[in-house]
Amino acid sequence: MQLGKRPENLIYKENEYYYLYVRKVGLLGECIVGRVTYIANYNRNKERRKLEKVSPERVLYKEPHINIINTGDEWKYWRFSLKIGKTYKVLVSKKCMKECLNWCLKEYIVRRDELMIVDGISDLIFLT
Repeated sequence: MQLGKRPENLIYKENEYYYLYVRKVGLLGECIVGRVTYIANYNRNKERRKLEKVSPERVLYKEPHINIINTGDEWKYWRFSLKIGKTYKVLVSKKCMKECLNWCLKEYIVRRDELMIVDGISDLIFLT
């Protein structure tokens, strides 16, 4: 049975958005990767980082067919339809992140060599 509701793929001006790479690795699990921004040094070898907000208009210009998820119900529906092993790009609103992916909004302690580059986008880390 499908959960939630079909994503409307609308951008709401009052929402903040995050750009994520999502790969379903099993029936109940996914690997989520996101771009993080520098906050401060943690110690000599590590830095404090958090997920970076993006301009949805800018992302849509480069990725016109990207999915846009605004609510937890839309996330559940979209997540259910993913194919195992395929990587998807998605814009997720802060409201949805707080409801379904709250851990992704937390602060991360990383070493510079743990940061990845995918599709020319740098400073990516695994969020799950």
